This record gives sequence, structure tokens and C-alpha cells, in this order.
Amino acid sequence: MQDRYRYENPGNPFINIIAGTLLTLLGTFLLVATIFGSSFEDYYINTTATVINYTYDDNNLNSEVLEYTVDDTVYESSLNDYDDILLDIGSSVSIMYNPDNPEEILPSDYKSDDISLLLFSVVFILLGLLLIITSIRRIKRSYKILNNLN
Repeated sequence: MQDRYRYENPGNPFINIIAGTLLTLLGTFLLVATIFGSSFEDYYINTTATVINYTYDDNNLNSEVLEYTVDDTVYESSLNDYDDILLDIGSSVSIMYNPDNPEEILPSDYKSDDISLLLFSVVFILLGLLLIITSIRRIKRSYKILNNLN
């Protein structure tokens, strides 16, 4: 009989509502930034580079050292893609470079990982809404139990 009138302490649901609101806002911001923001593909400029050497690190991974020209300046950079198959020295490869810093390069077939950001944003939004909804339900349930006790 005593269990019937047990008071359920919801903790501090107002803090949960604030946390849920912050998660929802963060997820919404990420979603909007991912959908409407610019990506590397929009900003970087395509060019052709020539393989001039290889690099190796402690783990024996390697990548090609590329040479390319931007505005009459010759640059050397490595893609750091660590392919198992290296291109021959003298081979041409398509790359994209950052116009503000031409030493920053990406493969021309690079695609940003927008799907992951979309998934993270949706997860944040759903978790935030779930936290808000469950906190409001706990508050309502607690008030209902308190009113039944009186």
C-alpha cells in the first residue's frame, strides 16, 4: 500500500531541461552549418602536380612528395594519404590547394565527411529533445503524485 503513494524524486529536471536545450541547439547549429556551410571542395582550387619523391615515417608508411606551381611559385607538399600503391616518380596527379596557403593540398577526389556531421547533429538534436521530454514528464508525474497525496 505504501508503494502506491511513493514519491518519485525526479532529481533536478530543470537542469536536465537546460542540458537538453543546449544539446538541441548544438545539434541544430551543426546541422545548419553542415547543410549551408562551405566545404573544401567549394574553396580549394584544382591543379596538377608531379610526383618528385617519396616520404617514409617510423612505421614505414609512405606517401608521394608532389611539386606544383601556383602563381609562378613552385611548391612541394606531401598528400599523406599513405597509399599502399605509390605513383611513379614523374607521374602527374590532380590535387586541390588552399588559395590562402598553397602548401595545404588535398587529393582532387577528396570529399568532406558531411554525412558524419549530419549524423552527429541529428543524434544531438534527438538526445536533447529526449532529455527535455522525459524531464517534463517526470515533473508532471511528480506533481500528480504530490497532488494525490494531499
